[in-house]
Amino acid sequence: MGDLMNTGMRIRRFRISCGLTQKALGVAVGFPQENADIRIAQYESGARTAKYDLLCRMAQALDVTPSALAVPRIKSSEELESLLSVLEDEYGTIFFREERKETMKTYAVTITETLQKTVEIEANSKAEAEAMVEARWNDSEYILDADSFVGVDFSARSNERSRDYER
Repeated sequence: MGDLMNTGMRIRRFRISCGLTQKALGVAVGFPQENADIRIAQYESGARTAKYDLLCRMAQALDVTPSALAVPRIKSSEELESLLSVLEDEYGTIFFREERKETMKTYAVTITETLQKTVEIEANSKAEAEAMVEARWNDSEYILDADSFVGVDFSARSNERSRDYER
């Protein structure tokens, strides 16, 4: 589950951004000092689920709203559509629009991973050295694996042709 869908991770993120330790947050919400850190660790790990009144106390200590910590439980696509509609009405945010779908384009994104390994070999020339290493690589003497990873590149191109090319 990602950070946005996990109340414990949201508590942890806000606690850290406030510069609070687990013990400090635990004491601030009313836990005894001797086990305050353990209790907060349990909520952050998901071993325990905070009731609403505790969530409110945590939110107050972290200077956020309770809804910033709570995770909505959406049980169906209809509930999601209803929630998005309310958010659009309340805040003017547009989540889905037919016009947006019409302007969307399809892109082909090429992912290129680069593996690199340097080997030393004795040869009479550069060309001979390259040929010897290529032959040994073809014979699986040299294997490039995750330890050989040096980078990745992403390159996108539109799948749609411009009108200039269609004429």
